[in-house]
Amino acid sequence: MDDNVSVVVMLTVTLLIIAYIMPMGMSFISETNMTGWPTAVKTVFTVVLPMLVMIGAALYFVPHGKTKRKQ
Repeated sequence: MDDNVSVVVMLTVTLLIIAYIMPMGMSFISETNMTGWPTAVKTVFTVVLPMLVMIGAALYFVPHGKTKRKQ
């Protein structure tokens, strides 16, 4: 039971940190001065990069297939 409690606490702390830091990072990305950048680079920087960050954050919390074996 202690193992489950520590996992829940760790996930809660991690989600709180992400919830605090991610909006700041997204605002820094969206407020970047992009004058002189090609259109493709602007698209990658403003659309694809935030999507990859969100996908990466979601995949971090997907279980990695841990199974308990019978002994």
